[in-house]
Amino acid sequence: MSQREIELTKESTEEATDLLDEEIPIIILPDGVDFASNAEEPAAAANLEIPEALVELIATPPSEPAPATKPVAASRKTQAPAPKPAIRKLERPRRSPSPASAGRRGADEPILALENIEAEIDQELLADQAGAARKVFSMPWAFRLLACGVASLLVLVLTIGWEYYTTSLALRPLHYFHWLLRPSGTLGLSLGVTGAATMIASLLYLLRKSQLSWQKLGSLQSWMGFHILTGLLGPVIALFHAAFIPTSALGLLAVSSMLLVVASGIVGRYIAVYFPHSLEGHELKFEEIRGRLVVYRKKLSELGVDPTLLRIDLPGARGRTPWLVTSFLRVLSGDWQSRREFKRLKEIVSSKGSIHIQTELVLFLIKRWCWERQWLVRYGEFRRLINSWRFLHRWLAIVLFVAIFFHVVVASRFGNLWILGGRK
Repeated sequence: MSQREIELTKESTEEATDLLDEEIPIIILPDGVDFASNAEEPAAAANLEIPEALVELIATPPSEPAPATKPVAASRKTQAPAPKPAIRKLERPRRSPSPASAGRRGADEPILALENIEAEIDQELLADQAGAARKVFSMPWAFRLLACGVASLLVLVLTIGWEYYTTSLALRPLHYFHWLLRPSGTLGLSLGVTGAATMIASLLYLLRKSQLSWQKLGSLQSWMGFHILTGLLGPVIALFHAAFIPTSALGLLAVSSMLLVVASGIVGRYIAVYFPHSLEGHELKFEEIRGRLVVYRKKLSELGVDPTLLRIDLPGARGRTPWLVTSFLRVLSGDWQSRREFKRLKEIVSSKGSIHIQTELVLFLIKRWCWERQWLVRYGEFRRLINSWRFLHRWLAIVLFVAIFFHVVVASRFGNLWILGGRK
């Protein structure tokens, strides 16, 4: 063994001796205590008396401070174990209940504000007695006069320019009305600006529909009438502007999309007739229709009609969303079923003489009940139809206005228009 290893061995031995002297107390047992012999005798070990000096020595902590690592270890042992973080389960987002699932909740579920619904139905009864039938849209006299005036002017223009409009494109520049009726002419360009402004004005209905509280600006039926009127007059004026034959690609795109928008609007007008709506014109929700049927049955019961005849059949669950054509056929079938149901109930009510005094009111309520009962049963089909139509109508309108925008930009840049200082 080398000298260096001998020195390291001595140092480690001295350190171990010092550590034993510092941390391990030497306990001197009194005479007569032998743990080796008493370990085999449990009774003797149990009766063993420990001196008080030894108890105090064991119970009293050492005066010297313990190393820094010992309190930390002791605190870790004495502290309660920290609770494990709870594992958060991922939940699927809850979807809004469908009409079928809403119907399966049962009739015990509270229905929306029956008093407000009853007040609305009473208002409809008063309006019916006054001769104001429920309409999807209404046309005020101001709109009718405006439509008649514009139509008269267009008929006058058509009468004067009939020869020009029936002339071929190759010979139109030689016609004496070409400077007036061509798309960039004095009257033709004025008709183009008027037609574009009229079609843009039709979008005001969307603003009024989004703000249902603006009752002072007119009802939704009146604004729907304004939307239909401007949606029809604008394209007709634009056709006069194009002299009935568009000569540019943008003009052809604008005219084509314009005709498609008009066609989809006409279809949507007939879909809106079947879609459930209130007297003010806003669309009814599923729970509102349910509440209306409850109010109708209550009123008919008070008038003497047997409530067991008025069954509210809630829609059942369906496996898949019906096709668009299937939804349309089901709506037509529901219309036929409501007419047949009304005819059956009318015969039952007419056979009873106890309510003959108010038969007209009873028949009106029964007719409304049969009609709106189909609203409830066919609510999914109604929603499918109206959403599909709105999607198509909206995107066709977007294409139309984009085509109009680029048509105006190109014509203003390269058309040498008289309205911008060009030649007439």
